[in-house]
Amino acid sequence: MHGFSAPRIGFDADVDRLNLDRYLPSVAPTGAKEGGATEGKPAGASTLTPAPADPKVDLSALKSLKLAGELRIGALQVHNLKASKVKVAVNSAGGHLDVAPLSASLYQGALNGTAKVDANTNRVAANLALNGISIGPLVKDLTGRDLIEGQGGLKLDIATGGPTVGAMRHALGGAASLALHDGAIRGINIAQKLREVKSALSGAAQTGVADQAQKTDFSELTATFAIKNGVATNSDLLAKSPLLKVNGAGIIDIGAGALDYTVQASVVETAADQGGGGLADLRGVTVPVHLSGPFAALSYQLDWNSVARQAITTKAGEQLKNLLSNKLKKGAQPSNPNLGDALKGLLGK
Repeated sequence: MHGFSAPRIGFDADVDRLNLDRYLPSVAPTGAKEGGATEGKPAGASTLTPAPADPKVDLSALKSLKLAGELRIGALQVHNLKASKVKVAVNSAGGHLDVAPLSASLYQGALNGTAKVDANTNRVAANLALNGISIGPLVKDLTGRDLIEGQGGLKLDIATGGPTVGAMRHALGGAASLALHDGAIRGINIAQKLREVKSALSGAAQTGVADQAQKTDFSELTATFAIKNGVATNSDLLAKSPLLKVNGAGIIDIGAGALDYTVQASVVETAADQGGGGLADLRGVTVPVHLSGPFAALSYQLDWNSVARQAITTKAGEQLKNLLSNKLKKGAQPSNPNLGDALKGLLGK
């Protein structure tokens, strides 16, 4: 330490294990319990509770901090995220904190990058690259949900600012890219839903709630995101598997914790050779699947009207028209009114 009135501090430290979750405030769950009672209240009493305050982000302590050094941590946990071999070089002066380089081993891969904090404007920024990671356990530890599986890389170049955590989420901007292989998207089995196209006239559901037990496998998946005002916009998602090709576009509202996204799923030409389990007959048909809702309660909707419009030009569509025509001749009514009305128009029935 140099100078006591305005100290300049240098350090070089090794820490074996550090669990920051032991020192960070925890959020106790609220809501009704079994039997209609809420903790501390009898059954039938109002369970309305004030919305939790948006935590403030106070960086003012950095304004007078003069600090330079390196910290190495053998094992680190923060907000349930786990890392090892953490190495952080820090330099702070004039309200600016620079973290460069930043490196760690985590989730079977590696993290490398830099970060900046500006206490004068209450802004933070990070440029991070995660390579060779297993994204499933990472997302599970971060969100508590099984949303995606796979191995690969994630790049983030993001910045935000604001007086509170919520304000920072809504002000988030930058760019991100994702490249994975040998994984799955959880919540819906698109291949199974495509198989149900042929049985749509006999009871297949048009909408549903995402089920983490269901998943759509992929051999590779890539996507890039532009982030502005807490909303990540994507228009180039591409996922491939031996049976399917999936394109996607939509938005992820990080500030609100919600999704509005549409994927276009189609059967690849090699499905017949890969044991497509009935999918080969649907080559040429693309089924839009709309995913929406908050992260904790996603739902999906299959656009049967779009399938019907394709019936004019595709071989699989001709089979669907014949199926409907036979049902109409027998006096049967399709259980899915949207699909039925659309195909009736195409058939002139």
